[in-house]
Amino acid sequence: MIQSRWSQNLLMGFLVVVLVALSWWGWNNGVKAARAKRIVKDARAMAAGFSEFYKNQNRYPATTEFENNNLLRPYIANYPPQTFPTESCPETFDYYNATPETYELRFCLPKATGGFQVGWNTLKP
Repeated sequence: MIQSRWSQNLLMGFLVVVLVALSWWGWNNGVKAARAKRIVKDARAMAAGFSEFYKNQNRYPATTEFENNNLLRPYIANYPPQTFPTESCPETFDYYNATPETYELRFCLPKATGGFQVGWNTLKP
């Protein structure tokens, strides 16, 4: 009887641990998916804003101007975008402008979404 009760307690404890682990994994996976969707949405909004900037200025923002919230806010509604730093993605967004006619907006995703892969992705005009 004692051994049976001990076995039942052990089994119940194991099931609780498994249930907690699965719940944590599901929650963590859901958070990553939500963040990835938000990052892609923000990257696309920034790309659209850069196009509007180009129409008005006949150039894309310089790399140093990417940091200027006041300059880009009229073109991008939620600027600066929210960032989600992680160990694999310490930066969420990176912008590079080699010439006035081009740019690269890089963004790092914690989970694949919207046709983009985990890690760094790039949008160009």
